[in-house]
Amino acid sequence: MTAQQPAPPPTSPARTAIDWPVSLATPRLTLRPVAEPDVPDVVRLWTDPEVRRHLGGPVAEDVVRARRSHCVGARGVFSVVRTADGAVLGLAVAAPDTRDGRTEVSYQFLPEHWGKGYAREAVAAVVDWAGSGVRSSASGVVAVTQAANRRSRRLLEGLGATVADTFVEWGEPQVLYVFGAGVDASVTATLRVPGADGLPGMVLRPWRDDDAAALIDVYRDPLMRRWTRMPVSDRADAARWLEVRHRGWERGDYLSFAVVEQGEGALSGLVANVVVKGPRAATGVGEVGYWTAARARGRGVASRALDTLTDWAFGTFGGGGLHWLHLLHQVDNAASWRVAEKTGYELKAVLPVRPPFPAPGHLHVRRRVTLGGAEKSATSNVISRPLPAR
Repeated sequence: MTAQQPAPPPTSPARTAIDWPVSLATPRLTLRPVAEPDVPDVVRLWTDPEVRRHLGGPVAEDVVRARRSHCVGARGVFSVVRTADGAVLGLAVAAPDTRDGRTEVSYQFLPEHWGKGYAREAVAAVVDWAGSGVRSSASGVVAVTQAANRRSRRLLEGLGATVADTFVEWGEPQVLYVFGAGVDASVTATLRVPGADGLPGMVLRPWRDDDAAALIDVYRDPLMRRWTRMPVSDRADAARWLEVRHRGWERGDYLSFAVVEQGEGALSGLVANVVVKGPRAATGVGEVGYWTAARARGRGVASRALDTLTDWAFGTFGGGGLHWLHLLHQVDNAASWRVAEKTGYELKAVLPVRPPFPAPGHLHVRRRVTLGGAEKSATSNVISRPLPAR
């Protein structure tokens, strides 16, 4: 939640500088103009003490009454709606010509939806749209939050915003963030793997809450329970598993993709999971991981998905210092060993037993190289930096 209030009424002259109405879509959300049925949830945002903790406290009743009369359809004010069930999660606002003439983005979410990556997903979409859909007198997009609002600051920094100024407003220290040329592509990334050799194409996308049933089904496989550390048996387990993935996207340090085949019948639906961990680590070293559903094994699903993920990770985070990707598996996991070799991750070391792993492990490495200005990845015979602790 940022420190700014929802944008002014649509009578403000600056509001004419917004292309409106607009609807935006992300993997889990729909952002659209505020509708009449949304008003009770909007009022909650203005009056909930938790939401308003870093926004000056709950809004007075007379101000709420005044705001109700103009919030529906207000330019630049998006209701953030969960696409799966239509629930209103919060508001996101793009307001032109604020501060020094730049466009300002602000947001508020209901407490029950915090910590699931929804705010990150929504703000990323609004910032990306604001670059062309909002015409301010000065170029650029900014956001302001209280210095004490650690959650909001992590979100903004995770999207690539940088601190440009600090000041006191409304009696509290504030931080002004500026977004660069664009929002980090990892925020709402959807990767596509073309079909090959008679196999269907695949889509890699962030996990969604409606993946729970498919996730439970995948984890009925005994091999999944053997090789993974967070088994899923029921809806509660699935919710916890998905929550970890949502938080990883919110923090930007654990980017997990559901791999979905685009065929028909047996060759369709959820077939794998791939993840890149710590892509922004100061060491320049990240880590990848994966698993494949039982029905999809032996068809190159993991290697095709991992190869796509690797190229994307280096292309997206290489400019920020990501130079190496590590892949680890137990020595007795022959299938993972084959995937690592097939995708160019070279075996570098045999690791001793370390809890929670009950057997020694293999460390495979792939490094980023730059050829003619294009990001590439390759193996190398030399590791030029110490291995990070797990």
